[in-house]
Amino acid sequence: MTMSMMAAVDKCFCVIGSVLMYTLLLSISLASNTDDAWKAHVALCEIILFAVFLIYPFFRLFLYLWGTY
Repeated sequence: MTMSMMAAVDKCFCVIGSVLMYTLLLSISLASNTDDAWKAHVALCEIILFAVFLIYPFFRLFLYLWGTY
């Protein structure tokens, strides 16, 4: 994997992360006075967002090692 491909992957994750963060903030603001189903949706968004930002550094390391060896 070339450096330009890794840069493209980084940009994609930045865009995805930004969209997820915006969605999470919007969900939190809307969930303050709604039903339990929407609050469950907010919790799911938080779990997905946490998983993406937790897994991303390991994924990036894997791409770096895969491109090097």
